[in-house]
Amino acid sequence: MTNTERHDWITFHRLQFPEPVSSIERVFPPVVGPDCWLFGPHYDIGSDGMLTGVSAIWGGVGIWHSREAAEAMVAAPGDAMPWLAETVAAWHCFSVPVSHRGDVNWRGHLQHGDAVRAAPVDPGGPLIVLTSAGFVSRDAEVLPRIKRFVAGVGEVLDAFGAE
Repeated sequence: MTNTERHDWITFHRLQFPEPVSSIERVFPPVVGPDCWLFGPHYDIGSDGMLTGVSAIWGGVGIWHSREAAEAMVAAPGDAMPWLAETVAAWHCFSVPVSHRGDVNWRGHLQHGDAVRAAPVDPGGPLIVLTSAGFVSRDAEVLPRIKRFVAGVGEVLDAFGAE
């Protein structure tokens, strides 16, 4: 392992395509290199209260064990994401995780509090909060909870002016 600090490094990527892109009609291949790669459309809510899966804005998160690899991704993101050439705007950053809690299924199996290895000390600087909620079930009894969560995230995005 090249990471002597024994914590992960995270890259964030926000892309804007000239037109909305459907996550059903277009599937982007995973980026090679990170331990975990998540990429999907912005949080656009449909009239049914559920996510549409369609947006001109897409975001990516890479969790890396190597600082050098994470820095290389931010320095030359088009090498790993050839679809970057299709975008009209892009933003990328390199970050150090300082906290992680909860259970997530980002790698095809449930992880209990160990999906991200946080640094032992906060290095200071701007803060990004990444919230993950997976709702595999679409059963009638679960839909109200999903819609409340979706609406709540929409309210936070509105409050921060990120929509």
